[in-house]
Amino acid sequence: MKQSKKKLLAALVALYGTGGLIGHAHAEGGLMLEEIVVTAQKRETSLIETPMSVNVTTGDAIEQQGIDSALDLSYTVPSFNVQEARKGSQVFTIRGIGNGFGSSSLVGVYLDDIDVTGQGPTQVDLSLYDLERAEVLRGPQGTLYGAGSVGGTVKYVTKKPNLSEMEGKGEVSAFDTAKGDMSYELRGAVNIPVVEDVFALRTTVTYSDEGGWINQPNAGKDDANDSELLNVRVSAMWQVSEAFQALGTVIVHRNDLGATTNANLSLSDSEFTAFGDPQGFDTSYELDYDFYGLTLTYDFDFGTLTSATGLIEIDNAISDTRMFPAMSPPAPVAAIGFERTEYEQAETFTQEIRLNSTGEGNADWVVGFFYRKEESDTNPVGVDVFGLGLFPDNGPYITAPHSQPPESSENEAWAAFANVDYRVSDRLTIGAGIRYFEDERQAFDVVTFDPGNHQKGEFDDVSPRLYASYAVTDDINLYASYAQGFRSGGFNSPALAAMGIPQTYDVENVDSYELGAKMSLLDGALYGEVALFYSDYQDIQGAQVIFQPVLARLTKNLGEAEVQGIDISMMWQATESLTLGLNGNYTDHEYTAVPPGAAQVVGDPLDNVAKYSYSLTADYQFDWTTDYPGYFRLAYNKQGPMYFINRNSLLINPEDESDALALVNAGLGMEVGNTVIEIFGQNLADEDGAITPGRFGGRPAQYRPRSVGIKVGYNF
Repeated sequence: MKQSKKKLLAALVALYGTGGLIGHAHAEGGLMLEEIVVTAQKRETSLIETPMSVNVTTGDAIEQQGIDSALDLSYTVPSFNVQEARKGSQVFTIRGIGNGFGSSSLVGVYLDDIDVTGQGPTQVDLSLYDLERAEVLRGPQGTLYGAGSVGGTVKYVTKKPNLSEMEGKGEVSAFDTAKGDMSYELRGAVNIPVVEDVFALRTTVTYSDEGGWINQPNAGKDDANDSELLNVRVSAMWQVSEAFQALGTVIVHRNDLGATTNANLSLSDSEFTAFGDPQGFDTSYELDYDFYGLTLTYDFDFGTLTSATGLIEIDNAISDTRMFPAMSPPAPVAAIGFERTEYEQAETFTQEIRLNSTGEGNADWVVGFFYRKEESDTNPVGVDVFGLGLFPDNGPYITAPHSQPPESSENEAWAAFANVDYRVSDRLTIGAGIRYFEDERQAFDVVTFDPGNHQKGEFDDVSPRLYASYAVTDDINLYASYAQGFRSGGFNSPALAAMGIPQTYDVENVDSYELGAKMSLLDGALYGEVALFYSDYQDIQGAQVIFQPVLARLTKNLGEAEVQGIDISMMWQATESLTLGLNGNYTDHEYTAVPPGAAQVVGDPLDNVAKYSYSLTADYQFDWTTDYPGYFRLAYNKQGPMYFINRNSLLINPEDESDALALVNAGLGMEVGNTVIEIFGQNLADEDGAITPGRFGGRPAQYRPRSVGIKVGYNF
C-alpha cells in the first residue's frame, strides 16, 4: 500500500465518526500517522482492504469530541441509531434493523473479543473512555458474531496494558446545561508495568455527577433526571512466554439515576416536565453491573489459538411512585396512587475458542466454537395501592394494579463457525463463511411454579456469508458481499401460557446484499467510501395486541420488510492545518407483508429508524504562540425523524414521529506542555425536540439541551 494511502487512511479513522475531526500530530513533510487496522473479521486487516462496511472512531477522537455514550456516537456514524430513554439504557439499530421487541438484541456488542450483548433489546452501558477505537460493523454479522448481530455489531476495543512504559492521563471537566443543573466529571487512566516486559496493570476510572434538566413539579423535584456514575476498569496483561499471553479485565459499574429523559416537550418554553405530570410521578433507577473477562492467546507456527471468556452480572432496581389527583365529586380520599419497586437480576456467561491462520500463503482462515448461557429473574415487589389502604406498604408480591408476575428465564446456546479468504490473484480475493447455531430457551413463573406456566423450546439456524474484493488500482478497492443474520425465537409471558394463548415465536432472518468502494484520491489528499445495501427482513419479531381471552400484548412473527440505502464517508485534508469531513446515509425501509391483526400495514416504515443522517466536520490546527499550539473543532450532525407505529394499540393516533435534530458541537483548546485546556460546547443550537418517537401514547426522549463547559487534562 502506498505511504500516502496509509497516511490518509489513518487520518480518516482519526476523524470523528469517519467524517469527524482529525488529531493534530504533525511531522516534517506533512501529517504522519500510523496505518489503522481493524478486527472486524476476527483477525487484523487494514480498513481499506476489509470487504465490508466498517466505521471506525479512534479513542483520541472519542475523547476530543466528548463522546460519552453510544447515543453520542450514533450521531456521527451513518446508519447507526440509538434509542435512550434514560442514561445507561440503550437499544441499538443498524441499517434499519433493531426494534425493541423480540427475544434478544438485533445488534451484537463486543468488548474486545468478548460478547457482551444484552439478554434483551437493551444493551449494558459500556464506558467509552480510554478506548483504542470503536468499530461499527454495518450489515449482518451472523457468521462471525452469531445470533443478535442481525443489523450489525458494535465492537469496543480497549487500550491494553503497556508492558514496558509507565503512562497515564487525567482530566476534570465542568459544564452547565441550559434550563438545568451543573455537571462535573473526573476521569483518569494509569498504566504500571509491574514487571517490565512481563506483567502490567492498566486502571481506568470515571466518576460523573450529571445534573438534570427535566422537572417533576407534582413530585416536588427540579432537574429530576440527574445521575451519579462510577465506572472502574482494571486490566492486567501477563506475557507468560513469547508465544503465550493472558489478558484479564474487571469492570465495576454503578449508576444511580433519577427520572428518565422522557418529557412533555410541548408544555412550556421555560421548563421541561416529566411525562406523567400533572400526576405526581417520582422515579429512580439503579443500573449496576460487574464484568469479568479473560482472554488467552497462544501463537503456534501455523496460527493463533484464542480463548475469550466473559461473565456479566447485572443488578437493576426501579422505584416508581405515582400520585393521582383526588377524585371528585365526591373524593373518598385525598389522593390515590401506587408505588412499586422492581428488581431485575441477570447473569450472562460466554466462551469462545477460535483458531486463526497466520495469513501466510494465499489463504486466511478462522474456525471456532461459541457457548453462551443466560439466567435472569424479574421480581416486582412492594406494590402498594396507597390512599385506599388496600395493600401493605413494601409487602411481598401481590396481584395489584400495575403489577406483573415475577418471571425467570434460562437460555443456553452454542455455535460452530468458520470463515476463509482466498487470494486468487494480487488484486482479487474471494471469501466464504458459515455458522451453525442452536439455542435452548425456557421461562417460568417463579411464584406458582405451575408446570402449565413453564415454557421450553429449541431453535437453530445456519448463517452463510459470501464476498469478494477487487483492487482496481493501488488506491481503489471494490467489494461485494452477501450475508445472513439471525435472531433466536422465544416466548411471551408464562402467565399467558396457562390461558391457552400460543406463546412461541420463531427465528427471524435478514438476507443482505452490499456493493462498496473504498478509495484514496488526489495523491492521498481525499479519502472516500461508499456502500449500497439491500436487505430482505423475514419473520420480523414484533408486538401485537389481542383481546381474547384477555387483553394482552404479545410478541409474534409479524411479516416481512425491505431495507435499502447508501452510506457515504469522505475526508479531505485541505491544507496541513485544515481537515474537512463529510459522512451520511439514506435508508428506505417499509413493511412488504404483514398478517391479519398486525400492528403495522404494508407500506409502514420500521420502528426507530432514521431515514437519513449526515455530519459535517472541520478541524483547524494553529499556534496561539510559538510555544503554545491550539486547535478549533466544529461538528454539525443532523439526524432525520424516526417513527413508531402501533395500529392495534387502541390509541386515537397510533403513529408517532421524532424530530429531525441538528446538533452543533465545538471545542477550542490550548496545549501548555503536557496540559490541555479546552472550552467546549455541546448542542450549541439548543435543540430540544424528541430524539425518539413516543410509544403507546407519548413519552418521547430528549437530548441534553445546550451545555457549555471547561475541561483541563494532563498526560504523562
